[in-house]
Amino acid sequence: MKRMITVFLALLLCTAMIGPAFAEGETNITIRLSESSLEIGTGNKIKLTVETDSTEKIKYTWESSDKKIASVDGNGTVAGAKEGEAVITCTATLNKEVVATATCAVKVFTSVKSVRATSPVKGNVLFVNQPVQIETTVAPEEATYPKLIWTSSDESIATVDENGVVTGHLPGKVKITCATDQPNQAKAVSADTQFTVKQQVEEIRLSTTALVFWVKEIVPDGPNTAEITMEALPENANDRKVKWETSDKNVAQVNNGKITVKNAGACAITVTAADGGGTTAVCDVFVLSPVTYRFSASALEDAGIVFTEDAGKATETAGQIVRAALGRLAEIENTSRAAMLAYFVRTAAANGSLFLTGSPDDAAFPVTVMMADDAGNCAMLTYDPAWSTFYFSTALRFAGNDFPQVQVDGTALAGMTE
Repeated sequence: MKRMITVFLALLLCTAMIGPAFAEGETNITIRLSESSLEIGTGNKIKLTVETDSTEKIKYTWESSDKKIASVDGNGTVAGAKEGEAVITCTATLNKEVVATATCAVKVFTSVKSVRATSPVKGNVLFVNQPVQIETTVAPEEATYPKLIWTSSDESIATVDENGVVTGHLPGKVKITCATDQPNQAKAVSADTQFTVKQQVEEIRLSTTALVFWVKEIVPDGPNTAEITMEALPENANDRKVKWETSDKNVAQVNNGKITVKNAGACAITVTAADGGGTTAVCDVFVLSPVTYRFSASALEDAGIVFTEDAGKATETAGQIVRAALGRLAEIENTSRAAMLAYFVRTAAANGSLFLTGSPDDAAFPVTVMMADDAGNCAMLTYDPAWSTFYFSTALRFAGNDFPQVQVDGTALAGMTE
């Protein structure tokens, strides 16, 4: 009997020692989630994992504070439902007793569902050193992170900046891609555009930039045709063909560089690169007639324009007359006469054949700006203060007269015609 009591007391003591140690182990169990906070897009999923130092066989359950915003399944996979905030709680149980919890604050944003990229150039042809902006559409419009990341498949052929502006560098084919950069996206939403980069014509050189003819009535034996030659550069351009056009077929026609004049007036022969790169060159054609053209000079009514033999003042006076005449011709849309006047001002300014003439003794006497081109063709722009009128005419050669002439500093006038 005494021996049985001793055994019982020994077992009781052992149980007392084991019990407190096990209880203490339970209260020390802690768990941690792989994320304490996260952002997730609508329609996307992220799996949370649990970490613990305990070796016990712990069971985990998951719960969302708002399933309409973010739900969670039994494996800790969180799914974004609609924009908002929710808390995901993981509960650890051991022997049906809760021993620890951990939470993750979830912010759900509106995801980008689709991205569309549109090339702004025909046939997706990109010319070297001619940047183009790719047009993009991100849906839905209320997406939280609409910004796109841009990449080029070959930056030696073409590069793209952060705004989708593509610049070609070498001929070849390249793919430009834009993709979303949303937090915790499983896969980026993207779109791409294939471009063919070509070397365009960058310069068209013409054998002349101005041709002057006279109507047959004045110079019966004068030419009525001329040939313009051109060179399209650089030589490695993919397409060096050009198109020839005239601004007025009644003045002059053009056929592959051959000019045939018809009537008095002015027109522009435009040579355009056929590759679509936009490179052009222009040759002005003038068919002159000695007919004097009269138009209003009201802009100078109160200017006090008089002839002066002082070179500096003469230049200023000539500038006032030319500027007012060009302005009036533009106002009444007489582009033909405006082009003629601009040609003579520009050419005479360059070769020094630009003069002011008039009477130093009569303030009411007309003041004339005389101009001659390199071939000696002459134009006269006369301002008559008595009638507030301009007279514009041309002549076969630079004619002198009995009135004083003062040479005008053409550099001061040349810029007016640009």
